[in-house]
Amino acid sequence: MIISAKHFYMIRHGQTEANAAQMMAGSLDSPLTALGREQAAIARICVEALEIKPQIIIHSHLSRARETAEIINQNLGLPMIEDADCAEMHVGDWEGKPWEDCLEGFYSGEDPPNGETHQQFIERIIRAKNNALKRTESPPLIVCHGGVFRSFSNIYGLNAENTENCHLHEFIPDPASVSFPWKARSYRMEETLKSMLSASFHSDKASEDGVA
Repeated sequence: MIISAKHFYMIRHGQTEANAAQMMAGSLDSPLTALGREQAAIARICVEALEIKPQIIIHSHLSRARETAEIINQNLGLPMIEDADCAEMHVGDWEGKPWEDCLEGFYSGEDPPNGETHQQFIERIIRAKNNALKRTESPPLIVCHGGVFRSFSNIYGLNAENTENCHLHEFIPDPASVSFPWKARSYRMEETLKSMLSASFHSDKASEDGVA
């Protein structure tokens, strides 16, 4: 077993200035945009509504992941642990370059010049995941990067090239599955928020009517 098949949550950081400019950030410390902070605030509502909530938050050392984690944790008050192994891939000479100049080579498996190799990145992500899952018996929330999702899926022969900003993913152990030992669930933030607000409205209305 490459990675311990335990229950966990994982989310990519909110939109960054590099995302908005369609630039390759890699290990550059690109901050969240105003939209990125709004996305994290919506994710916070989603996490707070989970039936089984995370008991610890593990985030990369890059500010975009750290700030996303802080916003999500605003009301939960969970222990937060910074782990540089959860950071985005160091893409060397491609960092700060427009996506159009490097994405084709990157997605085709080319190792970035003067950066981490894909194999080095995969080994780091395996280490990060196992360390996170060792920290608690309850599910952790890992706040990380698009490349972490992509590497995690590639380990199992899957493809997650484009993980959206701040959409929560849950991974539930599935012993019956051989190729990928989890059932994966994705929470689309906007839909989740609308659903929760609608449920809240109907609940409040029922109370007013003396039904609830």
